[in-house]
Amino acid sequence: VGLFSSILGFFRLGFLDVVLSRALLRGFVTAVAVVITVEQLIPMFGLTALEHQLNPETTFDKILFIVENVWESNHQLTVIISFSVLLILIFLRTVKGFFKKYSFIYRLPEVLIVVVAATFISDKLRWDADGVDILGAVPISTGSQFFQFPLNGFTHKYIKGTTSTAILISVIGFLDSIVAAKQNADRFGYSISPNRELVALGASNLFGSLVPGTLPAFGSIVRSRINGDIGGRTQMASLVCAGIVLLATFFLLPWLFFLPKCVLAAIICLFVLSLFAEVPHDLRYYWRIGAWTDLAMMFLTFVFSVVWNVEIGIVVSLIISLLLVIRRSSKTRMTILGRLPGTDQWRPVTDNPDAEDIPGALIVRIRESLDFANTAQLKERLRRLELYGPERTHPSEEPRREAANVLVFHMADVESCDASAVQIFHELLETYKNRGVVLFVTHLRPGPRQMFERAGIVELLGEGAFYDTLGDAMAKVEGR
Repeated sequence: VGLFSSILGFFRLGFLDVVLSRALLRGFVTAVAVVITVEQLIPMFGLTALEHQLNPETTFDKILFIVENVWESNHQLTVIISFSVLLILIFLRTVKGFFKKYSFIYRLPEVLIVVVAATFISDKLRWDADGVDILGAVPISTGSQFFQFPLNGFTHKYIKGTTSTAILISVIGFLDSIVAAKQNADRFGYSISPNRELVALGASNLFGSLVPGTLPAFGSIVRSRINGDIGGRTQMASLVCAGIVLLATFFLLPWLFFLPKCVLAAIICLFVLSLFAEVPHDLRYYWRIGAWTDLAMMFLTFVFSVVWNVEIGIVVSLIISLLLVIRRSSKTRMTILGRLPGTDQWRPVTDNPDAEDIPGALIVRIRESLDFANTAQLKERLRRLELYGPERTHPSEEPRREAANVLVFHMADVESCDASAVQIFHELLETYKNRGVVLFVTHLRPGPRQMFERAGIVELLGEGAFYDTLGDAMAKVEGR
């Protein structure tokens, strides 16, 4: 995983996050919040033992499991402890909000206070004897060596079988991390580099692989939210946290023997609740502006993540996003130009209803660079513009315009062309020339001009077909 993440970063493939629309992120974050909340409600209601017996798989199954068993099979003392702790934490946070000017009050670690108090009370009242699940003894084993090179004779046989899984983990982990990073970036007003994120994730996992037994590590939406809420702003917060976690693992765990697990679940629920805060605003916003595609993306991501699992949700949403991006990019942006009455200025007919159409001539402005994706349908798009104009029509309708005998391409917006696009454009021009259509190209930039010369387009049309301005070309067409 470390190697694949580093390779993705070094080859600057962080642009993969561009397919993550705001709606997709919101659906994903909301689904993660629901998944985590459901996971924590099970220990908070004291249903952990029953869950192990029935083994519900998906989050939706677990929701049904909770609804069916919460009234009959809950553990009353666990429920009281869980929701009392949650209410106390919410109360303390609310009170702290009124004392922001007093740093010694505002920076009181309410979570640490609650954990210490709950552990102490649990020990004195022996809640474990009353059926409350406690943390208990946690065995710690570092093996014979704390550090060990991951590629050795024992692990070679696993390389082939784990490669595909490692690639999937790298992609899914990166997407999960970039969601958390973007949330914090929006929240605290800084920019992020997806490529640097990938390199950092790769480096951390490469270092982690030197410690036997470690799991692939990526950013976490909930942990990032917690880190921001308690004041963490730089990498130093994570470094200090890592040091404390190591110290707690080796020296403090025995002191947490009587810590109720439901208290940990309540703490997690407290921070997860903040992930739901922006959902109503986004829903109202998308509804108000009529962004039905975004709403559908948000809904699909949420449903797939909850009904199946988070991985399925993000993968399906990514595929849909990619298909939408491909669909949009496969349509070359073009418009028909017409002359403003009494002038020699040319404007899009869609924006200027008074613009005059030149009989027998079609003037097309291509509004973007040409590549293999957006030129595949160029011939069909041009045929529709020629016969039907810019309005949306069904191909079976009668033509609304006469077939053009002059075709002028305005290419000021075409900054580059790839080989496939030039080849398709050459074939298109050949077709029109064989049809007897007179062809002109205007405002051609030096880069595309060089490609046209190498591909034989200049030779096909002749130097007389290329003009610096549209006015010059139309003067030639009109015999002025």
